[in-house]
Amino acid sequence: MKIRQLTVINLFWFLAGIPICFAQETKQGFDEKEAIQTVTNFYTEYLSLFSKQDSLLKILHSEEKEILQKYCTQKLLNFIEILQIQFRISADPFIEAQDYHPDWIKKMIIKKETKGDNIYSFLQWNPYDNRYDNIIYLKIVKENEVYKIESLPNLTYQVCFSQRAYKIFDEKEVIMMLTNFYREYLTFLSHKTHNGIELEQKKILQKYCTTRLIYLIEKLTVERKLDADPFVDANNYNPDWIKKMIIKKGHGGVNNYDFLQWDANKGRYDNIIQLEIVKENENENENYKIDALPNLFLQIWSL
Repeated sequence: MKIRQLTVINLFWFLAGIPICFAQETKQGFDEKEAIQTVTNFYTEYLSLFSKQDSLLKILHSEEKEILQKYCTQKLLNFIEILQIQFRISADPFIEAQDYHPDWIKKMIIKKETKGDNIYSFLQWNPYDNRYDNIIYLKIVKENEVYKIESLPNLTYQVCFSQRAYKIFDEKEVIMMLTNFYREYLTFLSHKTHNGIELEQKKILQKYCTTRLIYLIEKLTVERKLDADPFVDANNYNPDWIKKMIIKKGHGGVNNYDFLQWDANKGRYDNIIQLEIVKENENENENYKIDALPNLFLQIWSL
């Protein structure tokens, strides 16, 4: 793939249009099985290829680039190429990693997501912790009756919305804060009696979340734009979420952390809630707080 010459003006208009371009919803009749098969085929071929290459950049500029052209829209390939030129990609966006592991093919899980339109996900197996602990979202479209990957919501979120300063966080403190939050929040959900934000719930959110995140959730709740609780991606409480809770540093973004949700029916961690953390109050009493939910981004903008 040749790197195109981009003027400053063209680059500005391209980046300015990213949220609009990627937010366009597609209403075609989708065959879920075909879409899942397409994503499965992509990752099977891509990961096999990746095992032989040094990096995504090398793949894009090698003879084997056809695999990306086969499964991705040109818009997505252009987007990735521009981010590479700007040195804004630190890991392969299709796997959120710089290293390959063969277990990703052997234990691959591709599924349709309930949030957003035509969103599918690739669950990544962690062979060291013996569990699925990362999730890559992909938006699928029909292009000339062929299913293709149009965008990577994880990547788009990081570029368009995640503009946090690079601060040194105490990972253990952040994980403890999030563990305490979910223990209190899930305990609340276990006896919640009706829809809407209750007083006890708001106190918990005020303790652990920034004001702007609370405001956004309240606004979306009043406008009936949330189809699930954004902190658990569900409407019903599951006691296994506390018993088998795992909080860890996330793969995407500098200050991103993950809450892994256990699914007893499937016998595995089957969903991941991503949380972006900030330090609030620039003084001796800085507190870690939840500032954004990339999963919520999927519901609102349907990327």
